[in-house]
Amino acid sequence: ADVVVRLLDAAGAALAETRTDAQGNYRFDGLLPGTYTVAEQTPGGLIDGPDRGGTVDGRPMGAMAGNDTIGGIRLTSGQAAVDYDFCEHAPASLSGAVYHDRNNNGRYDLGEEPLAGITVRLLDRTGQVLATTQTDQDGNYEFRDLRAGQYAVAESQPAGYLDGLDAAGTVAGTTVGTAVNPGDEIRGIGLHWGDAGQRYDFGELLSGSIQGLVFSDLDRDCRLDPEEQPLAGVTVELRDGSGRVAASTQTDSQGKYRFADLAPGSYTVWEQQPAGYFQGGQRAGSGGGDASLEDTISAIAVGSGRHLTDYDFCEVPPSSLTGRVHLDPNQNCLFDAGEQPL
Repeated sequence: ADVVVRLLDAAGAALAETRTDAQGNYRFDGLLPGTYTVAEQTPGGLIDGPDRGGTVDGRPMGAMAGNDTIGGIRLTSGQAAVDYDFCEHAPASLSGAVYHDRNNNGRYDLGEEPLAGITVRLLDRTGQVLATTQTDQDGNYEFRDLRAGQYAVAESQPAGYLDGLDAAGTVAGTTVGTAVNPGDEIRGIGLHWGDAGQRYDFGELLSGSIQGLVFSDLDRDCRLDPEEQPLAGVTVELRDGSGRVAASTQTDSQGKYRFADLAPGSYTVWEQQPAGYFQGGQRAGSGGGDASLEDTISAIAVGSGRHLTDYDFCEVPPSSLTGRVHLDPNQNCLFDAGEQPL
């Protein structure tokens, strides 16, 4: 409704102007025989669609004379030209968010932090960049005024974060598109006119760490007491969820080791038993884990941005026992001067 339509004569001079009614109809009455053109102004908020020439007394008449213009409409006395229609499209849109996916489940959950100022690109089906935007303070982005077509959205990986799980969103409640994980891209987003693609989200992760201590545990309580000594140069390995060795290090002069820049996941730390010491035990630290096997702490769940401590290995130094055998003439069982060792 309320769209401006103009009537022009054969020379292109404006003869009249009207507006569409509530049903989108327009009409010019009382016309003299002649050749006419009708022209429309595309309504704000809509995208120009095709126009359609109508008929005069049932016979096709007129032709497209430019954008939003239908010309060559010849009328003689008493004739009526009908169905000279202008078709407009409601634009589509595509939106989503970039956020810190703390639990690494690929869903933007309550309490997870939005990431502002992250660049997101809109791509066509061939991968050409159509538009670029940045997330706002709430981590949201949106591309508006889109034509029907096949799209993809790609995110520039935020500095200081690891690539997390991205998720294809929905159009009218149905999931449309596929997230490339890993890859920071969601592809195959088919939009029709007027569609609103929502929740095309990019989850990001912070790295974590595991650290601990290897020490000589004199009282076998697996706690470092003031009189107990750290052990340097002890090899400790980090293994991932599949058991593959992901990293290896040695304890420093304070007996400490640390594995940093870890992606969220389940890990195991294994210690190579130090030469000259007996196995004394191991202790799962601040993030829990399974310390039931010798020289091994497994099932250590490292969450996004979690820095776990106190994954300690406790070693027992050997004891010693000495004595003497000697000839004891005075039978006092003391090694006196002049007595002979045997």
